[in-house]
Amino acid sequence: MKSRKIQELENRLLLFALIVLLGASVATAALHVNAAWQSPLIFLALIAILRLVVPVDEIHEDVKYLRGVAGLSVQTYPTVEAFYIDLRHAVNEAELSLDLTHIRNQSPVEFVGREPSEYFREVLDWVSTNESRAVRRIIAVRNHEMLIWAQQLAVETEQFARYRVHVIDWSIESPAINLALVDSRVAFLAVTGETVERTRGIAIEDEHVATYFVEYFNNLWREAKPLKDFLANLPENLRIPEAI
Repeated sequence: MKSRKIQELENRLLLFALIVLLGASVATAALHVNAAWQSPLIFLALIAILRLVVPVDEIHEDVKYLRGVAGLSVQTYPTVEAFYIDLRHAVNEAELSLDLTHIRNQSPVEFVGREPSEYFREVLDWVSTNESRAVRRIIAVRNHEMLIWAQQLAVETEQFARYRVHVIDWSIESPAINLALVDSRVAFLAVTGETVERTRGIAIEDEHVATYFVEYFNNLWREAKPLKDFLANLPENLRIPEAI
């Protein structure tokens, strides 16, 4: 077990790293750097946050006490099924808004198991049953599999003006840390593994923390284009050659 002095030194270094990453994030935003290039900063910041919030060796009683006072709730999910069980419950309990991303090369068809498939269906059901509800979804379309799903999504959401979909030009080969922001209060983060089945997740329930992820989502949203416009002007690599 690490000594308290070593633990305190690590925490100070991690805090310093977070401050540096925050400064870098502000700089990239001020210089109008493409939002996709901010993703490595998000990855590094999340690693530092997780290390601070969930120490490997132990959680001291004073830290537990401070968490309770702050009202911060953090839940980790070792499997994709466990992640979607709680995410489905949160969606069903949501009142006003869902901000979602699906920035990866696999469509929901690739997701094995009842929980993920039910989640994608329930989002559509959720927005269709109450006129005060709204969904924003950001997707990336980099292959024909995702194109087919995007076209299907366009048809399914056409009658719901409050279900808006944008497509982002995600130039990094790795998938994003995908978000599900529920009522701008709870942030579900899906950390994609080597395969869909290896996806793990984390949920942070805290309105103050969630606002940072909402701001990040808004940055991506502004960089993306409406799904209808994207489908009307497909990139060359996604167009199917016309028969001669």
